Amino acid sequence: TPCQPCAKDEPGPCVYVYDSRPSHTKAPFQGHQTKFSVFKYTPIAKAPGPFPVVEEAQKTLLAKTTIRASSSAEMNDEASSAGTETEAESSGTEGTLSFDTFVGVGDSLGSDLDQSLLPLPDPSLCLYPATMAPLQDDGGRNLIASFSSSPLASSLSDMRCYGNSHWTNYFNQDPDIISILQAHESEAPAQGRATLSSCEALARTVRFHEEVLAQMTDTPGGLIPTRDVSDRLVEAFLRTYQTVLGILHVPSFREDYRTFWEAPTSSTPAFTITLFLIMSIGSVFCPNETIVSRAVVLNWLSVSSTAIVSVEGSSSHQTPNLESLRIRCLLLLAQRISSTTEGRTQWISSGSLVRMAMTQGLHRDPTNKHPLNEMSASEMESRRKLWAAIVELDLQFSMDCGGLPSVDSQDYDTALPFNADDDDFSWTTMDGAFVESKSLEEFTSSSFQIMLMKLLPVRLKIARLVNGPRCETSFAEVLNLSHELGQLLQMCSARIETYCFSSTSRSRPTAFTMKTFELLVKRFLVALHHPFTRMEETCPFAFCSLSTCLESSISILSTLSGADGDDFQMAQIRGSGMFHRVYIQTALYLCGELRKRADLKSPILAGSDSFDSSNLVVRYLNSVPRRMDYGDFKVKACTLVSASLAYVEAARSGIPPEMHVSQAVRKSLDICYARLAMRLPPGPGIDDVSQQSASVVWSPWSSLEEEGTGYCDSH
Repeated sequence: TPCQPCAKDEPGPCVYVYDSRPSHTKAPFQGHQTKFSVFKYTPIAKAPGPFPVVEEAQKTLLAKTTIRASSSAEMNDEASSAGTETEAESSGTEGTLSFDTFVGVGDSLGSDLDQSLLPLPDPSLCLYPATMAPLQDDGGRNLIASFSSSPLASSLSDMRCYGNSHWTNYFNQDPDIISILQAHESEAPAQGRATLSSCEALARTVRFHEEVLAQMTDTPGGLIPTRDVSDRLVEAFLRTYQTVLGILHVPSFREDYRTFWEAPTSSTPAFTITLFLIMSIGSVFCPNETIVSRAVVLNWLSVSSTAIVSVEGSSSHQTPNLESLRIRCLLLLAQRISSTTEGRTQWISSGSLVRMAMTQGLHRDPTNKHPLNEMSASEMESRRKLWAAIVELDLQFSMDCGGLPSVDSQDYDTALPFNADDDDFSWTTMDGAFVESKSLEEFTSSSFQIMLMKLLPVRLKIARLVNGPRCETSFAEVLNLSHELGQLLQMCSARIETYCFSSTSRSRPTAFTMKTFELLVKRFLVALHHPFTRMEETCPFAFCSLSTCLESSISILSTLSGADGDDFQMAQIRGSGMFHRVYIQTALYLCGELRKRADLKSPILAGSDSFDSSNLVVRYLNSVPRRMDYGDFKVKACTLVSASLAYVEAARSGIPPEMHVSQAVRKSLDICYARLAMRLPPGPGIDDVSQQSASVVWSPWSSLEEEGTGYCDSH
């Protein structure tokens, strides 16, 4: 029934409360309970207007102006009815595969909105919060100034502005946690315990020894493993990242590879570099190849990064060609996977690679630039696929660094790759020969790259919105981007389902391909909605963003599970540089939400759902030591997650948090230090690293001095 102010049509405060009905989706609301879901199951024609989704929703909102003020009995009846309805829906689809990877965040955009959340104002009045706004207490006092040696103050003085997609923005900058971390840094050295400064100093020492070992090689020929080992490494790359990014033209590579082993002297330096990079990526998925140690992989990367300059210098045109662009693309991917360079350096390198590709005209479709009889069908397709791989890497790196992508959707007219296998194209196909594209319902080696390119324009919009210099953006714009991305993802979900069950396809997508596709795409939902999750008290639409971020974060962290030996599991542990930032973001976000709900005694994320979310964060923390064995030294991020989770556990148990958080910080840093020490070669002076007393002020951000090492944790 309406409350008194609404019944009398007089202005007055309306209280918006969360419903306590049980949830089976681990999101604060069931899909059918919210109008502003991200995904929908049934197509809905978009209404005309600048913000059609918002206008359609507002009509429903105006028609239902009831605010929940009913008795608990009525609420229980309502919840029981909703639960029965949900069970009926689920029982009807039990026999089919549900791709909740892509459509589990919400249900239909046309479903009814929960009556307990009405009326709502114009969503265009809810504005995007400014990136990295100063931390203040309830009285408006700037908490940055409350710490004389505050890391927040020092980091802001560095004049570095991270966009909303940077992982540091997901850390709940609680002054209690920061003060505990500061106290540990000052007290732990006297107790002989590990500190952040000692761990980072030890990490720099480990990196130094790795770089020295990488330079200790005679000739590139001495780095080549046996044919049997090389075959396994190459096949590992072809069945994993090649299926997602499509960097190589596989038939021509296989021909060059066969020639390389039959007549090594006839091989070109460019192919040798390409082989080194492919084997370094493939080594992630071959843990039993003991001959391929991390030192060998670093040798391959060192030789490749040096030799590419001489290869390009020997080119007759003195400009990057397709072969050198392909090598640089593989080099970026290999460095990212092996965690040998920091994130901002990779973002700069990917931007340079985009410019190099533009100098070769890859941003223009070959049919618009060259007559068909001047270029083979295979070369045209290779140009399209290589451009798709380059812009995808640049987009992912920009999201990691909180920066802007190097291109916009208006900056290129390159067509989508053909839905055809590489074997369908021949390098000798000339004279205007045409290769017909297969139906999009048929799975090919290009299928996932085509889907990524279809999703590229909306993801570029999201990246520019969340990381751009604009401090304010209406929620209506966010909602429409969610609608656009949700519709495209639903199309991809249906297509993937067809690929998995089609009887006509010669092959089916692997779990690695599907999970990697999920991570590359779903992170944009979290980045888009995350700023509004902090506005529950000021933006009535924040529940939509909260639901989206919670479900997406849980889905992303759930991918950490997997059988040992599985390709995706190997990529998480041995090649974690490709994924760790997404996991850090979602783990920190879940900790923040768990802390908020524990403090407010909110039913959202309470009970079993809360413990399930906590277990996902614990699973991430358990994976960190194994990642460190393969060069992923994210000490600061790991410690922040540990401290945040400990605070949640203390708040949930009703105990003072100081002691619990301090114990978690000590344990986390001790484990990280022990893992780093195991990677050091024996030698004099190594044990003295723990005694270094370099001052470290706690913050998600690092100082300029840290960043100068190239291995700081903030990137």
